[in-house]
Amino acid sequence: MSRNLEVVSSRLVGVNNQHIRLYTRQNGADFDVIGFNLADKFELVNKPGSVIDMVYTIEKNEWMNRVTTQLNAKDIR
Repeated sequence: MSRNLEVVSSRLVGVNNQHIRLYTRQNGADFDVIGFNLADKFELVNKPGSVIDMVYTIEKNEWMNRVTTQLNAKDIR
């Protein structure tokens, strides 16, 4: 869990916009975040500069032969 993450940007993703994709920052570190089936939390993250607390797992994301580390959000408040 991390507290006081700053939301840099956010958008809904997925065929039915059921997921959220975030870019967050804390203490100079930037984090890519995916939140599967968390579209109901979008109102908490839809404004840059919002501050959130988040429970997540850390995982490897492979997309188009590029490997990155991302946070997989489990809950946001």
